Amino acid sequence: MKPLLNTFADLEKHLLDKGIKKTLALVGSHDSDALAAAVTARKKGVVSTILIGNAAKTREILRDLGEQEGDYRIIDQPDGKKATHIASKMVLDGEADMPMKGKLTTADFMRAVLDKQYGFIPENGLLCQATVFEFVSKNRLAIISDCAINIAPDYAAKKKILENAVKLARL
Repeated sequence: MKPLLNTFADLEKHLLDKGIKKTLALVGSHDSDALAAAVTARKKGVVSTILIGNAAKTREILRDLGEQEGDYRIIDQPDGKKATHIASKMVLDGEADMPMKGKLTTADFMRAVLDKQYGFIPENGLLCQATVFEFVSKNRLAIISDCAINIAPDYAAKKKILENAVKLARL
């Protein structure tokens, strides 16, 4: 039986105890907030990072964060469209486990995610959005699904949204 993960701290401990570490491809890595989040996750040992974006600005932000740029793989591609396709190809090829959006337009990021050549969405699948947050007063994690992508889902889409949320919870 899988352990019950009630908090982000529980989740982090589980990942570390099991030696689970994923590779994150941060697209538009010259975004200070996104890069700070990736750095924090890397320091905690739950991800390794590939930084794709404006390399000079990315290095400057890393220095501001007190990080050594040599600890990171940095790919200089300031064009958001091209950077997203690089990250998506890396996920397809198994070099990265997940793309993360930094400083680029949502449209450019989503075009690559929706591009069938990368296989992010399975045949007859449905792209859904989910947010996992910690409900501190109840000592549990909660998932809110699809408050942004599928505006007026029919019954079949609602079923897929629910199935995707359950799959996420199990993962």
